[in-house]
Parts: sequence; C-alpha cells; structure tokens
Amino acid sequence: MAEVLEKTVVMTMLQPPPEVYDLFDNILVLDKGEVVYNGPRTTLPSYFRSIGYECPPRKDVADFLQEVTTHLGPRYATSCDRLIKNKRPATSSEFAARFRESSVFQNLMAEVSQTDKHSWNFATATMSSKVALGYTDCLKVVFGRTLKASLRDGRFNRSRMIQALVLGTVVGTVFLDIGRNESVENEKNFVPIKVGLLYLATMFQALATLSAIESIIARRSVLYKQSAFHFFHVSTYAISEAILELLWTIPQVLLFSTPLYFAVGLANSASGFVTFAGLLYLASTIYSQLFKLITAVSPNAVLAKVYAMLVLFLHIVFSGYILPESKIPTGWIWLYWSNPMSWILRGLCQNEFLSPTPVYEVKVPAQLGNGTQGKFRLGDISLDLFGMSTNPDFTPGAVGVLVGIYLVLLGLTTLAYTHVRIRSRFSTMSADAKATDAVSPDAVAVVFKSSRGGGVNSLPFEPVTLSFRDLYYTIELGKGKDKTTRQLLKGIHGCFQPGSLTALMGSTGAGKTTLMDVIAGRKTAGVIEGDMFVNGHALERHSFNSVSGYCEQNDLHEETATIREAFHFSAALRLPSNTTQDQRQSFVEDILDVLELTPRANAQYLTLSQGERKRVTIGVELLSNPSILFLDEPTTGLDSRAATIVMECIKRIAESGRTVVCTIH
Repeated sequence: MAEVLEKTVVMTMLQPPPEVYDLFDNILVLDKGEVVYNGPRTTLPSYFRSIGYECPPRKDVADFLQEVTTHLGPRYATSCDRLIKNKRPATSSEFAARFRESSVFQNLMAEVSQTDKHSWNFATATMSSKVALGYTDCLKVVFGRTLKASLRDGRFNRSRMIQALVLGTVVGTVFLDIGRNESVENEKNFVPIKVGLLYLATMFQALATLSAIESIIARRSVLYKQSAFHFFHVSTYAISEAILELLWTIPQVLLFSTPLYFAVGLANSASGFVTFAGLLYLASTIYSQLFKLITAVSPNAVLAKVYAMLVLFLHIVFSGYILPESKIPTGWIWLYWSNPMSWILRGLCQNEFLSPTPVYEVKVPAQLGNGTQGKFRLGDISLDLFGMSTNPDFTPGAVGVLVGIYLVLLGLTTLAYTHVRIRSRFSTMSADAKATDAVSPDAVAVVFKSSRGGGVNSLPFEPVTLSFRDLYYTIELGKGKDKTTRQLLKGIHGCFQPGSLTALMGSTGAGKTTLMDVIAGRKTAGVIEGDMFVNGHALERHSFNSVSGYCEQNDLHEETATIREAFHFSAALRLPSNTTQDQRQSFVEDILDVLELTPRANAQYLTLSQGERKRVTIGVELLSNPSILFLDEPTTGLDSRAATIVMECIKRIAESGRTVVCTIH
C-alpha cells in the first residue's frame, strides 16, 4: 500500500517478527516519552553500536530494541575499550541526548527543514468533522447494521420472548378469573388485588429491559471509535437503537399481555386490551431508553446495573401503589409526577375501572377521599381508594406525557453518546514496562543474587524426584456403535529431579499438556496405564497432591485485590495450620521478592500487565509451599521481555530445590 498507492503509513508495533520488521523503511524508538532513535531501519544497528550497544547475531532486532533501554540493556554492551572511550547511555534521558548528538538526528532535521519550505495540500477527508453521507442515507446504513446485528443475536431475542410468554402465562394463571366478578361484595375484595396485578405487570416491563445493559456496554467502544472518526452522526446510532427496540417490544408485550389479560378477565373490550397492551408497550420502551441513558454515563456494566436498580427502586416506591399521592411528603412529590411508572399505573387502572363492566357501573354508598358522601360507581370508588383520577380524559393525557418522557430520554441518550466518553480510571502501566534509571551489570547481578538467596526456602519442604515409565493414556470417543478409542500418550518415560527446570515442548496437539495433566492427576476421564514414582515409591495420589502445585494457562483472580492481599489469602488457606503468622508473613514477602513483585505488591490485580498477572498466578501456587510445581504454557501471550522475566523467576524457583515442569509452546 505504501509503495503502490504512495501512502504514508505510520504503525505502532510491539516486538514484530524479523520478516515484519524488515518491511519497514524507518524506525522510531521511544522510551518514557523520549525519542531514542528515529531514522532509517538500515542504519539502526550501526547507530546503537556507536553508542555502546550491539544486537547479538542470533537476536531479533525487535527483541533487542525491546530490552536495550531497560535493566537488561547491559547484556548488549560492547567491549570495555569502547566504553572507556565513549560512555554508553543508561537512562532514557541519556539515550535521547545521545540521539540528538548523532548524525542520524542531523539528517532528520535537515529533511524536516526542507519539507517546511513547501506548501502541502493534504487530503482532509479523514480529519473532516463532516459525515460523508447525508443524514437520511446515514440513518439507513446504521439502522441496517444495527438490525443485522440484532437478528444474529438470536439467543437473546428468543430468551426475551420466551420470558415474556412464560411470565404472562404464569401471572395469568395465578390471578385466574379475578376480573370476572358479578358480586359487588366480591369485587370490593378483589380491587386491591387487581391494582396489585396491574402494578406487577408494569414492574415486569421495567425489569425485563435490565438484561440489555451488558450488550449496550459491549457495543459502546465501537460507537466511541466510529463516531470519533465521523463514520456517522451519533444521533443516527441512538435513533437506530430506539427504532429497533420499538420493533422488538411489540411481540414481547403481546406475548406477555395476551395470556395475562384474557386469563385474568380484565375489561372485556377490544379497546380495553389495546389500551392495556399500549401502556405496557410504553413502559417497556421508556425503561429501555432510561437504562440506555444510565449505561451511556456509567463506567461499566456493574455500576450501570447499580444505578439502574437505584432509579427503578425510587420509581417503584413513588409509583402511587405503595404510597398514594396524598401520603407522599411534599419534598418528594416531584418523583411521583416525573415517574413514568405512576402515569402508566394510573392509566392501566383507569382503563380497567372506567370500563363499562356491569359490576363497575353499580352505584354504592361511599365516602370519597375528598370527604364527599353519596352513591358512586364502584369503579370510581376503586380508583379513589388509591388516590387516582376518575376523569376519563386522564389516560390520553398520560399517553402524551409518556411519549414526551420517552423523547426527552432519547435526546439525553443522544447527548450522552455524543459527549460522554468513559475512560478507564485504572493505570495499566506496570513494572514490566519500567526500567531503573541507573542500570549496571553489577546491579542486575545483585538483584538476581538476592532473590536466589533462599527466599523460597524460608519454609521447609521435601525435595521430590518424580519418575514415570510406560505411561499410556487412552480416551473414548463417540457413543454406542460409533464408540472408538484414541491413544494420546504412548509409552512415555521420564524423570523430573529436584532443582531442575524441565520443559515439555512440541507442536500444537503433540500432547504436552496431556502428559503434564496425567502426571499431575488432573485427568478424570479415560484410562491411564503405566508406573509413576515419587522418590522411588509408587505415587499415592492424595499425598502427591499435597506436595504439588499447578499453574493453569488462564490467570483468574479477584480483580480488586492487591497482589499482597492475594498472596496472604492463599498463604492463610494453603499453608499448614501449625505455620505461625510471622512465618506466613515472611514467606509472602520472600515470594514477592523472588517473583520481582515487591514494587507492585499494593497494586490491584486489574491494573497489572499480562506478565505480572502470570507471576501472581505462580506466586499463589508457590504459597502452598509445593515440592513440585507444574506450569501450563507460562509464556503464552507475553512479549519477549515479559516472558524472560517470567522464566527467570521460574528458574529461580527451580534453583531453590523444587522440581519444576512446564509446557512451552
């Protein structure tokens, strides 16, 4: 693309392989925000050689650049004679200063000064604040994509419809026939139950929309990126989501309303059912939009659900069912009038009790809430009991208010999508990315030596020699007539000795993890044949499990806990009960030192790099004080420097006298 289309391509890379590195024309190396090198790729090795560093013949240049500015840099130093004549840099500032003194920098400045003399007319399409398509065309495209994504999420849509149908049927059968009363006395008893049913139906519509919060959060990062590059108007995204929700809510409300309405026997008229379903439809769409607004301004799904439940709780309390309007304190009455649930509940109650059902038309003596006495419709008395209006014009007005609330929420959601950008409040900068300001080979040697100085031996353990011979592992595939067997391990021999670090290597599917799992006793299916020995005695699984540890490939820990807290928790649960508190404390600090995690000991797990997380996993297992430690692909997913740190820590563990076995991909 750069050569054929004559485009300027700028790319950030982390440790690219040699064949990728060789494709670049120019390289810019940064360290702690300062330029270490910026120039042609072909002159980079000679430049670093001139300042005292040389990439070894069998070392990838990208790996060399990853480590040269860190505490590992001294291993790439050139001869001592060269260092005496020309002191090599050690800190990022020194690297940057040496670069500014170089001929590479002078050539770069000369090139920049030449380009400044020209007036360039750059294409502005990618930086324009205008969207390429017109608003209508943009809305069509965005809605089409939103619709396609929704249709592909069949599991969520099916569960949503099934939930509505099941709950509508269950509620309908629980309240079966309570609306078919011909006796006035019976009807008086059922009025609170009917209002409670209508309240329950409204609340279900609100609760059903909470499940969409996770998917909204998942799509939010895509919205941020595409809106920042002006792919579309943000309002088209909000409107597309709203239209789609309006469409999906129709079958959901019908599946809920139909069995409930007719099983209960509510107002027996077509207009009554349409009004009932329409008000529930408004309830679902309004709360869906409300929760989208809350999600748009929430850092994550957990907090979005907390905020949504808080708002929903207030709406439930001030809906007019638990506390009638007349009982709500003056300072809180605004929550009643701004509450969509209160408008919907009053509309549903009017739809039922103002209907021409014969029992509601019967006039009975009563005293209304305003003190008026006389004979009134039973339906009017039922509404007055809950402080609700008997004016038939209320319901159309309530619909207008609800539509207005929905449009306001849609507008606020659009504004939130446009102006609110949630950034992580946790720093992900880690010790893996930091180098000490003053680094020397002696200093590095001292660090490693002090770590090896017996820290992992502060609690006694028995060294273990693990051997095995003629190890076979067979599994069954299929069922019935199609059942076959497959042999995954075939006559394996081996021995793992104390103080040794053994790597199980091979291509994908070679059986590395299978062999380690069989030895570690993690295989619960299949047939295992052969002999395994611990210190010359036949392996007894229960006792072996008590002296072994296993680090899985996936690092799973409590995200909000600090490293030290995670280590103390593991030590408290896994060390013998006769271990004193001081011994546990000392052992934890020793493990932190061995794994080079002491500077980050008080950092929360979710702020750690991948390399640090892997070392935390190793530490948690090491705190059980195992004699033998198994590790499943401890370097997978790590760059060369992080992998080196992890393997140096593992090597240190082996040098303490423990038997260490790991698979390497």
